[in-house]
Amino acid sequence: MTQHILDTATLRAHGFTSRAIAQALAEHRLVKLRRGKYARPDAPPELLAAARAGGRLSCVSALAHHGAWTLEHTLHVRIARGVAAAGRGVHIHWTDERGFGDVDDPETALGIAISCLTFREAVVVVDSLGNRGILPWATVEAVCRRTPRGRRVLAAADPRSESGLETLARLALRSRRVRLRSQVQIPGIGRVDLLIGDRLVLELDGESFHGDFDRDRARDRALVLAGYLVVRVSYRQLMDDWASVEAQLMELVRRGEHVRRPLRG
Repeated sequence: MTQHILDTATLRAHGFTSRAIAQALAEHRLVKLRRGKYARPDAPPELLAAARAGGRLSCVSALAHHGAWTLEHTLHVRIARGVAAAGRGVHIHWTDERGFGDVDDPETALGIAISCLTFREAVVVVDSLGNRGILPWATVEAVCRRTPRGRRVLAAADPRSESGLETLARLALRSRRVRLRSQVQIPGIGRVDLLIGDRLVLELDGESFHGDFDRDRARDRALVLAGYLVVRVSYRQLMDDWASVEAQLMELVRRGEHVRRPLRG
């Protein structure tokens, strides 16, 4: 059995008698979650939590499970109407559907997430699904186009964005009418996260950033020698102190530092 969460009917279909189920529980080959619901001991914690709540992992929680970059950390669970929901701090999506498995597939979860998440959170998820190849971009577009809100999200999305941090910075700066591009290839140097105007480079270091410090600083120097101005921002600075970062970037734009000036002869 490859399924992580199992009900009594599924176990019986695989030859488990009541005695065999009891023995599997005693030997820790099965974990009881609630009446009639069991799990393999190697099941991911988020699937266990969803099943204990009474349903399956859904919405943004399912997308995170499938590998998407997300902002929302509340557990989102899809539960059939009539089932007693359990657990605190769970965001429930009620459904008439019964007999579903452990976790929503990415396409189903995206359709739910678009109507559930904030606009910013939804764009982050859509960018991530496209960039990480969790769903074909044509499928992402098709799901988004089902609703007016989804079409707004799609219009703001950019699957070239390689992290949620890039998406957040891009959305914030575009709301200030700043002209920028994602993942721009600089000849002889490589791609940069965001390019504001002609020459202001914004590089974003992720939460688990463990890159080659010397390599990145050498790359920054190469960009400066090529006529670019580089601003490097950490995860904490973007998530906790974006107002200060944005104010500094806007000051650089106000002074015209993002525009490449002609060389003086």
